[in-house]
Amino acid sequence: MYTKTRQYQDNYKMFGFTATTTEPAQPLCFLCGEVLSNHAMKPSHLQRHLRTKHSSCVGRSAEFFHRKYSEFQKSQDKLKAATQMSSSSLLVSYEVSLLELIVPAAAILAETMLDKKAAKAIKTVPLSNDTVCRRIDDMAEDIIAQVVGNLKRTTSFALQLDESTDISGESQLVAFVRYKDTDDISEHILFCKPMLGKTTASMTGQIHGFVSRVKQVHPGIKTMHCIIHREALASKRLTPSITRKTLQRLFELREQVGDFLSEHLHPLSALLKDFNWLAHLAYLADIFSRLNELNLELQGTDTSVLHMYDRVSSFMKKIDLWRRKCQDGDLSSFPQLNSCILNGGADKVSTLQTVQTHMSKLSSEFKSYFPNTEVQNSELDWIRNPFVATSIETAPVNLQEQLIDLSSDRGLKIVFRDTTDKVLVQC
Repeated sequence: MYTKTRQYQDNYKMFGFTATTTEPAQPLCFLCGEVLSNHAMKPSHLQRHLRTKHSSCVGRSAEFFHRKYSEFQKSQDKLKAATQMSSSSLLVSYEVSLLELIVPAAAILAETMLDKKAAKAIKTVPLSNDTVCRRIDDMAEDIIAQVVGNLKRTTSFALQLDESTDISGESQLVAFVRYKDTDDISEHILFCKPMLGKTTASMTGQIHGFVSRVKQVHPGIKTMHCIIHREALASKRLTPSITRKTLQRLFELREQVGDFLSEHLHPLSALLKDFNWLAHLAYLADIFSRLNELNLELQGTDTSVLHMYDRVSSFMKKIDLWRRKCQDGDLSSFPQLNSCILNGGADKVSTLQTVQTHMSKLSSEFKSYFPNTEVQNSELDWIRNPFVATSIETAPVNLQEQLIDLSSDRGLKIVFRDTTDKVLVQC
């Protein structure tokens, strides 16, 4: 049934009424603040309200009602400003919770550079310890809710579990997820929870381990042990003759450390005058520098298994190169050791033998933890560059026809030159 929408007339102020800003407008009594329905927007209803609720105002002059209306407007402006200030303070409270800021200092700055009113406004921002804690928890829960929502909407995602230790020595289980998000690939922390004991058995157990439980639900998933962990295991074994708690910094400060130990008549001062021991120290500094570089290359966001396999494969080839150069008496790949040998004093033949022995052992360890690296790399070529015809043959059979369609799309091929992820997302 059609209902007529009544319009506000300016002469309704003589009955003590203005109108709301809603749609449709409703009569608002500026004497008591009561709001009537739009149906009551007519003189008879407004006069009845004035007679029954504000009988003392009946028959008053137009100046009286205009003055009351002005007072009502001023009170509304103050209320609106207070509400706006409260909303702004809440927003600032969330933003400042992410920073390290001393509120009293900010208030003094505002009072000095601006005025006392600005300083007073800053002091209204709720930033107690409990409040900041709640704000951070609220934002964390909101982020997790968004990530979980995205995971539910996506067709597939990658999950990485890692174990870390906090400053109290307690083990923490950290879960990372990577998934297709609109036209890009996103990566987020899903959760970080304390653990009792180590996670190794919980991850790799054949019956009750996490991987086996996931495969019970989805047998076709691909799993992989942490590449960084395997790299650390492969590089931790050193030849006994060079196994010392030494770092590159110690080699750089060997003269100062030697003088210090000599002054205190420490027996270890003799080692810093032993040229063969210093040669081993120099080699240790060089090889740890190389291993640290590899470890850093395997870390960081937006790092894929393709990139990590390439880096490990490259390092394994470098080990073979270094070993061959050592066999020829060339130590140029190890600048600290080479400088130490050139300065004379150390037994080059013995040092070369030690380095070759360690290089052989290091190579064996890497091959043990990363078998068939080249084969695995070639099997993933269809992901690296789906536009190369030969890479299609290495792809799974159920994807080969789709790859043919993809490789024939010249538009995607142009985009692929700029970013691989966006092409893969569009596939």
